[in-house]
Amino acid sequence: MQTVLRTAGLIVGIFIVGSTSASVFTALVLPRVTSSRAMRTVARFMSGGARRVLPRLPNYEARDRLMSFVGPAAMVILFILWLAALVLGFGLITWWASGEDLGAALTISGSSVFTLGIANSPDSASRSVEIVGAGIGLLVIALEIAYLPALYNAFATRETEVTLLATRSGTPAWGPEILARHFLLGSASELPDLYSDWER
Repeated sequence: MQTVLRTAGLIVGIFIVGSTSASVFTALVLPRVTSSRAMRTVARFMSGGARRVLPRLPNYEARDRLMSFVGPAAMVILFILWLAALVLGFGLITWWASGEDLGAALTISGSSVFTLGIANSPDSASRSVEIVGAGIGLLVIALEIAYLPALYNAFATRETEVTLLATRSGTPAWGPEILARHFLLGSASELPDLYSDWER
């Protein structure tokens, strides 16, 4: 029975590591717009929670502050989920390879994925798994760290654009207000450029 469980753990572990690696690759490495299932799930969860809270907030400023928090928080939660999934996946593989109990295998996996080196197994097959786990863990952590400045820059640029839009459209931004202000000021010729910028 134990052998069957360990073999099932190996298969599930390989699936978890493979799907997590694919999710990281499609979210952080591919240069075109793409989305992993994990990213969509986290975004849906965060935005759904925010939508339930928004009607209870007293004013637009409080709702805007909450919504500006949702995007960055979703990415940080996604980063944590990726690392936890790698620890679990490599833990299941190590459980099969090392013959250790599941708790010890998860400890070895966590040590490997975070490249701490504080726990390892004397078994040579398990050490191979530890090396692969350390390599993938290091790569994922490096990609996440490298992605944070790009993420911060994107959100900072968005906030700047939203602030600039307030002078043209009021707060909160409203389409008819943009049209009215531009026609009253005689600057309707600027609208195509504004639309083009916001479409991008």
